[in-house]
Amino acid sequence: STPEEVEKALWAEVEKLQNELVARRELEKVRNAMEMNFVGSLTYLAGRSDQLQQAWTYRRDTSLPSNALAHYRNVTAEEIRVVAQKYLRRAESVVAHVLPQ
Repeated sequence: STPEEVEKALWAEVEKLQNELVARRELEKVRNAMEMNFVGSLTYLAGRSDQLQQAWTYRRDTSLPSNALAHYRNVTAEEIRVVAQKYLRRAESVVAHVLPQ
């Protein structure tokens, strides 16, 4: 595939997110993956300290990691569509084609 073909396919998926609700099964798969990654990151001290550091840096609230799973579980398909419409806009994107030499 050429970079242009990949970009075209990517924007087609973005347009689906903007115009259609994510299927319940897909949303559940993403929730499960997010939960697995989050819990896995807490297995090691470095992961726990990284979660606390990010919570403090971005929100000045170290209780955020304790509430993160509930936040991930409560995201709806409609919220995903709204966010895609608001933030994933072609006119405001920057595309870089990085190719091996």
